[in-house]
Amino acid sequence: MVRRIILDKPDGWEWQLTAEMMRFLNGPVFRRYRDLREGLYTRPAETISDEDLLSWFQVQTNEMANLIGPLTNLLNRLNAAWGVPGQSGDANEIIHICKLLKEALERVVEQEERIEFAHVDEKFERLVTLLQDALGSQAQKFEEIPLKLDQAIALIGEDHEGTIEQPKIIHHSVEFSLPDNWNRDVERELKRLERHLTRNAGRQAGSGCTGFTIIIVIVLLLLIFSFS
Repeated sequence: MVRRIILDKPDGWEWQLTAEMMRFLNGPVFRRYRDLREGLYTRPAETISDEDLLSWFQVQTNEMANLIGPLTNLLNRLNAAWGVPGQSGDANEIIHICKLLKEALERVVEQEERIEFAHVDEKFERLVTLLQDALGSQAQKFEEIPLKLDQAIALIGEDHEGTIEQPKIIHHSVEFSLPDNWNRDVERELKRLERHLTRNAGRQAGSGCTGFTIIIVIVLLLLIFSFS
């Protein structure tokens, strides 16, 4: 199918190629993520002590934030690879970007696995639970992109009122956002951890946990469809 699209290059072939590549490459990734969420497989557990939990938590949130950056860059590159209205896109670049996107989504699932199979004292399980699915559920929104591309392709040949001089432009956004009150809930659990560590160490409050901030907020990624 992919080879035929590249050889024939029908109208909108850039979007069609992207949709087929994403379905083929990302289907197993999203299936693995759903299997993880449904508890269909397991991995060796990593035991995190109370004393190491804050450091571990910071590492995980930093990694989650870092994983968003490549997804943003890849969609920007994908928009550029499609070419401007009236000009052909770059098939090799589209394929390359789709492969990189698949690898980026795999890293997201691997990160979710690290969180899912972390073992902490039951009194701090809520803190780990807040991390679970926070990023994976957002990355899963990429699964709808092929359908959006199919819908864009269906407009080709229709009266969409776009011209080369004034192309019709459709923006499809992929919004990464944390659940309501997520930061508040995390801060509450971190304060509980701080109090616990302070009591155990016999020190006064102020061990360094207070004021911990979460970097992941909202990121808006865009796909741009231009019709001439």
